[in-house]
Amino acid sequence: MDTQISKGWKIASYIGCALVMLLLPFSPARGDAVSDWNAIAVRMTASSEHPRGAQDLAAVHVAMFEAMNFVEGKYVPRFLVRQPAPLGASGEAEAIGAAHHVLAQLYPGHKAYLDAALERSLAALPDWDAAYRAGIWGRHLGGNVYASALSAAGRPSNRARAPASGNPKLAQLLTSSGASGETWSSIAARSIEGRALQPIERARIYALVSLAASKVYSARRSG
Repeated sequence: MDTQISKGWKIASYIGCALVMLLLPFSPARGDAVSDWNAIAVRMTASSEHPRGAQDLAAVHVAMFEAMNFVEGKYVPRFLVRQPAPLGASGEAEAIGAAHHVLAQLYPGHKAYLDAALERSLAALPDWDAAYRAGIWGRHLGGNVYASALSAAGRPSNRARAPASGNPKLAQLLTSSGASGETWSSIAARSIEGRALQPIERARIYALVSLAASKVYSARRSG
């Protein structure tokens, strides 16, 4: 079973890399909240020895995209209802809140780190008060997406995770300057950050690619 899981992860990684490389050639990098929280999610899931790391990453990406799309209304939603009209604002703060909520559910032992990252991300946005309120709303949206995704997949929500004392590999990743190719998503992140894309476009690509990789991983694991 361990061998099958390892092979499944490698296959998913190769597919993710191939999809991103086909869609997004390299160019000068530009950072944003979506990229920042993707990096946090990649580090969290890459350090986890739980066999559902690929699904965890997909859950974060989907929650970020759905929360942003709820505000901006550019795409057809999958887990949330469509607003009658877009709210006319960027959904970055909502994406931050959604990513924080899902990761805190999946890795409760590292909530202090996530809380600090949440505060830093919201403080970097232009209007801190509005961003903070939007972040709270984003956590609510992220919770709805996470619950809907779990229900659709028939998965329990109370999965055991690393204790609060910490995972040495996670601690190293969180304090390092960057993960050195732990997963295909680290390559995806560098590729996406090199494109002049709107944050919601980046969030959508992360969600699509990680969902595809997660499905391949799951199919291989159950095969």
